[in-house]
Amino acid sequence: MNYKKHRVLNGELILSELLSSILLFVFATIALDKSSTKEESLIMWLLAAMSIASIILCFVFMRHYHEFDAEGMRIWYFGGKYQYVKWRNIRSIKIYSVKPGRRGGTLLLILMLFFVYRKYIVEGKIENNLKLDRDFIVSKSFRTTKYINRYWNGVIKGTFKERATKKKLSKDLDSTKVREMEKSVTQAADNIIDEYREKFAVLGVDLRRNYTYSYSDCSGESKTRPYGDYTYDIEVTMHELHKDHNVNLSFAVELMDVQVGKNEHLGNEMESFENILKEELDYYIDEISKYGFKKCYETENVNFTDGGFVKHKAAKLLVVVSIALIIAAIIIVLFA
Repeated sequence: MNYKKHRVLNGELILSELLSSILLFVFATIALDKSSTKEESLIMWLLAAMSIASIILCFVFMRHYHEFDAEGMRIWYFGGKYQYVKWRNIRSIKIYSVKPGRRGGTLLLILMLFFVYRKYIVEGKIENNLKLDRDFIVSKSFRTTKYINRYWNGVIKGTFKERATKKKLSKDLDSTKVREMEKSVTQAADNIIDEYREKFAVLGVDLRRNYTYSYSDCSGESKTRPYGDYTYDIEVTMHELHKDHNVNLSFAVELMDVQVGKNEHLGNEMESFENILKEELDYYIDEISKYGFKKCYETENVNFTDGGFVKHKAAKLLVVVSIALIIAAIIIVLFA
């Protein structure tokens, strides 16, 4: 079916090309000035060449334009390269933003305005013919926002509208499609558990599963379907037959990611969750076969002993200190 297409130029590309062209004109004008010395002229020609390179690189690597229709949206690059996502395969659309510091000046503020705050990051099942994987980025503008809101039934995260959406959030959200998807993934996961149950029984291990709702902000779990964003997970527990159920091995696999839409919950089945579930089960079968259940239990819990905790804490501290040193070096270079 042919849908009406709406094309929106990438404002960042236009701005980058315009800025590079202005710099090229300025540097070339100074270089051609008869009053300039040979050294000054050489430097200006070098800067002019860098401006030309910037113009070419921006044209080759930056997004050229966005294309929207009722089925999905496509980002076009140089040479017919593209990224494409269907509306039904989008998990979320968020504003990509980094809060500027108090210092940095007008130039930093302008760069933040045009190159940071004016982007949407799209997450979902992306199709493309690019050689390298890239984030699916849409330039934030009046028209791109207009077409996203027209065709996509979700809510853009990070906008002022999100606050209003949370206030309106209620039990009236339609969860019909999500319930059907939950039944489908639950059945698929149950089939896998049933397939492996006897394999574990041979090892003297009982295999159990439980389905849970987890809040997307990692604030915990819910016994009932949340009204906000959540994930639908399977928790698999293994314990020795006829022994203490509190002595167990366990893992979780995410089956679905659910976002709040304008008037309904929007569900997205996680790719390859069946393969991930099977890989986890095969791993534990192999480990228990080699070392026995008791040894596997002790090994898995050793990370929570004092020694393991100290090592983990020391590693986190080292990362924090390294990041702090890098930030301090950048600040010194930029503002010293």
